[in-house]
Amino acid sequence: MERDRTVIGLLNEQVARRPRWGFWKLHDRLRLDGHGINHRRLHRVYCAMKLNLPRRTKRRLPLTYS
Repeated sequence: MERDRTVIGLLNEQVARRPRWGFWKLHDRLRLDGHGINHRRLHRVYCAMKLNLPRRTKRRLPLTYS
């Protein structure tokens, strides 16, 4: 975990700004900011920090009878 200190700091910055962004959006944002972090390493740290978001389910519409 010592080597991942920079990755943890970067993830904390991004999550503080955008808490609803998922893993891939955070990965893309870090890439655009110039941080070339391997996606496997980033995913490992992301999961270790328990940042996984629950999946959104589809809202079921009530049936209308005519």
